[in-house]
Amino acid sequence: MNREIIQQWFEQHLAKPGVLAAGILWPDQTSLSRAFGASWGEKQLSDTWRGLAGVIDALGLQRIAARRLRWVYERGQVHFFIRPDGVALGILSGPGHAASNLINLLFSEFEQLGRPEATATALLR
Repeated sequence: MNREIIQQWFEQHLAKPGVLAAGILWPDQTSLSRAFGASWGEKQLSDTWRGLAGVIDALGLQRIAARRLRWVYERGQVHFFIRPDGVALGILSGPGHAASNLINLLFSEFEQLGRPEATATALLR
């Protein structure tokens, strides 16, 4: 895990149409969050990411292996993905399926960060 590479990617790639807020949750439970035109605060978003990580842990205790979650609610969707190294990315998106393709792309890039062959490509986009 390279925090600097992940933070740089986060700052450069998450302010996209359809993304209302996003955050990184580190294995030590610290986080980095941004709201893009939404009214969520840093603490509210950080608490959300920690709670979602707890859901994944609870599912694991029930032998339901999950690294990615998505909730659909009236005003949008909540997406959450944990990499094998324990670094997680959370995204709140608006309603509709248009954002789903973008979320899939962002999660794919996020998972590859830190791998020597993928890092240079992701940072150049």
